Amino acid sequence: MAAPYRLEPRPGRISPRLILRLQRYRDLSQVPPPIVEVAEAMARLAERLVEPRALVLPVPIAAVEAEEVRLADGPTFHSRALASMLRSSEQAVLFLLTLGPRLEAEVSARSEAKELLEAVLLDTAGWVAIEGGVRALRAHLRECWRAAGRGVTHRLAPGYLDWPLAEQALLFRRFGGANDLVRLTGSGVMVPLKSISGLYGVFPLGDCPRPGR
Repeated sequence: MAAPYRLEPRPGRISPRLILRLQRYRDLSQVPPPIVEVAEAMARLAERLVEPRALVLPVPIAAVEAEEVRLADGPTFHSRALASMLRSSEQAVLFLLTLGPRLEAEVSARSEAKELLEAVLLDTAGWVAIEGGVRALRAHLRECWRAAGRGVTHRLAPGYLDWPLAEQALLFRRFGGANDLVRLTGSGVMVPLKSISGLYGVFPLGDCPRPGR
């Protein structure tokens, strides 16, 4: 079996405006200036704290049925949406991505110090950062496969659409002993908490399948 490779998908600048929008401030012109200042400070702090790391594992697809996908050397995933997304794909690219523990530790410290606004906005900045890391990862994959005339699907992960969350453990198991980045608890929680998993498909350009179609 092929071994996973490591990547540092940098999320780029973290937008204070996006942090505030995720906190349901619809009209940013009406946000009190002190809150804007805290959002800006937490965005910059998050950029210093995050340590994005990823494990990436391309795996040939052995078979795609109506409601399941079997990878070469396993496992078999059960999801109509996943099967639909991968119907034209030749390979699946599994990944684990984390921002590391430092941001979460700072959020906890701010909470314990009763700096609740800072803690909430820093936590939100972390989710903005992890989405930026996912975008950077997909951009890397598209760049890698473009020269071979291949495209990359959108991401799908256990717990999305009809893909059972219980199959998260199967995805993790495929990385074997190479995974020293993210731990999966018995209840299915990823540690560090600012972590994400998923799967992309690699398909010949000219056909771009999407989940559920």
